[in-house]
Amino acid sequence: MRPAKEMPMSIEDNADRHYANRYRARLRRQRSYQADYREKLKMSRTPDREDMAACLLRLVVRNSARDWEHHGANWERVLVKHLSERGFDMQATSEAFRGMLDREVLRLRAKADREQSDG
Repeated sequence: MRPAKEMPMSIEDNADRHYANRYRARLRRQRSYQADYREKLKMSRTPDREDMAACLLRLVVRNSARDWEHHGANWERVLVKHLSERGFDMQATSEAFRGMLDREVLRLRAKADREQSDG
């Protein structure tokens, strides 16, 4: 069996290869830029978007767990509304938020018990 002949490269193939190479080069530059940017944030101890979002979520969960009537129900409604608009299931979102609150309540109770037994 003879090997298949290679077809001569067409102009379109050459253009595709050219754009693919440019695309890969752009991705390499972007990865390098992102790595440098993350290192700069780390060195300057500047929080990024995810750091701030995680901190805000911890504050919301902690305040909601401490005072459900005032904070928790409102935050749950807001969270469920916004995430359902983004395509998330309302019931699953509500259950996930309440699960976070339940874990925070347990953590706060354990902390209060430790402080009471130490004091």
